[in-house]
Amino acid sequence: MEEQEHTLEPTEEQNSESVPPAASSSLNSRTVQTEITVYPRPITSGFDNPLLIEFLNRLLIRFLNRLLIRLLNRLLNRLLIRLLIRLLNRLLIRLLKRLLNRLLIRLLHRLLVS
Repeated sequence: MEEQEHTLEPTEEQNSESVPPAASSSLNSRTVQTEITVYPRPITSGFDNPLLIEFLNRLLIRFLNRLLIRLLNRLLNRLLIRLLIRLLNRLLIRLLKRLLNRLLIRLLHRLLVS
């Protein structure tokens, strides 16, 4: 029985060598911080399959390409519509000026002839 009790309870030497709980917790936190700063986890943790990563990359690229094409189409459509409106306005103004000039010339001619 005495041997069992002796093995269960630490001796004075073991007590002096043991680390107090506060020191051990700070030691653990230091090692955790060191592991985090020295060994950062990769972004693809959980997706270690290179085929899966390549597939997801292709899907993302396709999605972004389609989105970019749609945005560019909308932008170009708006720009083209604005340009067409400006061109049509200028053309209409020129045509109206010519028409008015002809009408004025005819009116002046009639007034002068009669």
